[in-house]
Amino acid sequence: MTDHRPDDDITLIPEMLPGILCDVAHISSVAKAIRLARKRGGTKIYLPFPHRIGPGHWLCQIFTLDEARAISKVLGQGVLKCPSAKIILRWYEANRLWRQGKTEPQIALALGLHDSSVRRLLRHGERRKPGRIAGLQQAERVRREASKTPKNPGQLDMFNR
Repeated sequence: MTDHRPDDDITLIPEMLPGILCDVAHISSVAKAIRLARKRGGTKIYLPFPHRIGPGHWLCQIFTLDEARAISKVLGQGVLKCPSAKIILRWYEANRLWRQGKTEPQIALALGLHDSSVRRLLRHGERRKPGRIAGLQQAERVRREASKTPKNPGQLDMFNR
């Protein structure tokens, strides 16, 4: 087993999801956006006008009626590509299982991957995480640093307005 240690506070946020899944996660939740990706990811989906979505519509199998109508209103009507988000979901699942104490071979079996693929997913360092995640985590670190109070509270900050 390798000596990598994935971040302990990894959570999926809407901005980590690709394409329309990010918008769907903002409207509803990340969990429901992931359910949409697993159910319809990698295909084209048709969104009718909001008033045409009823309780029997396929979107209502995942979302509430109000959420389904809001998704149609925000994303527009017509045919849209629904991303599968496989890369980010594999990365997230591998890290979640690792934090639960699973070994690389156990994670490989659970995810249907080769253990060398799992090793690559788990390898620490920003360069090994999907680009969007690495950028978001870097931005979060910068935001935290910027929100810290200065060492000299009397010092003026010319960039604050």
